[in-house]
Amino acid sequence: INAAHENNVRILGTFITEFDNGQKICNDLFENLDQAIDKLVFLTLYYKFDGWLINIENKVEDITKLKYFVSELNNRLKAIDKDLYKIIWYDSVI
Repeated sequence: INAAHENNVRILGTFITEFDNGQKICNDLFENLDQAIDKLVFLTLYYKFDGWLINIENKVEDITKLKYFVSELNNRLKAIDKDLYKIIWYDSVI
């Protein structure tokens, strides 16, 4: 991470879920979205990520919660530094 930053390269954390196990992870995650988002923001700051790649490749039961997850993570990071943090959402769900 430090070497990338020294060379002006962004480092994104990756949040990926896939298949049946990914669906279970998403269901669990979406039960307490704000807590999950808080944890990702914490990890962003702790590891000095420049944002996240969100890659969910499994069935999602509630698309509204998925949209909230991506939007609110983006909002919270932009509140810290609107120019630094980027969220990339690879959408294979909707």
